[in-house]
Amino acid sequence: MDGATCLASSQGWLLLFREGSMFFFCPFSRAKMELPVPCQLAHLEFSDDVAMFSAPPTSKDCVVCIACRTEQREDLELYLIHRGSNSWTKHKLESFPHKIVYAAYHNGVFYYFDNTCLMVCFSIEDRRIRTGKVISAKSANDRCLPFRFSSNHEKRDRKKRLALVLGEETLVSTCGTRVSSCHPAYKMIPSENTEKAKEPGTRKGVWFQPRFHHIDKKQSW
Repeated sequence: MDGATCLASSQGWLLLFREGSMFFFCPFSRAKMELPVPCQLAHLEFSDDVAMFSAPPTSKDCVVCIACRTEQREDLELYLIHRGSNSWTKHKLESFPHKIVYAAYHNGVFYYFDNTCLMVCFSIEDRRIRTGKVISAKSANDRCLPFRFSSNHEKRDRKKRLALVLGEETLVSTCGTRVSSCHPAYKMIPSENTEKAKEPGTRKGVWFQPRFHHIDKKQSW
């Protein structure tokens, strides 16, 4: 993992990019599965980009979707690949300058959220990008997505615990994830890559669900 950038963390798998190589990796079992890299993205560092996958990479239903900022910084590009495919498809959303903080998947749709309650939705079936605004459910009877954002209390608690281990002044850039909790909805932990977090000496971290995944050595994407 030395020198790698984590794009996504879900269900015990990390999606990593390093020196033009993209791969799934399980830190506990060291299982690894290589993916083809979009030629348009091979030279990037992915420092501000966020990804999500629909299912574990061992599943035939696995689809990976990477949300990338364009060179103009005002537009957003989504790169999509299905399990078993060697090529990616690109979908562009013009004029979405907001920073992506959360990523999720539910029932055939990828969701990307910024920190101002705006979201980008991409449907695998009709391959359409939509934008919208997050509206919190008012009651248990409201029809809604099974996600919730981390509360301010949870964010402060995470920072406090990191400070105890690493020190108050340590800058940490982290890749988020989605975890189950006592709440009916999954809790989304944000990806936090600030400008200061790119300074020399910055620690890189990943929120990771402890799983031991074993795959056959002959298994490939």
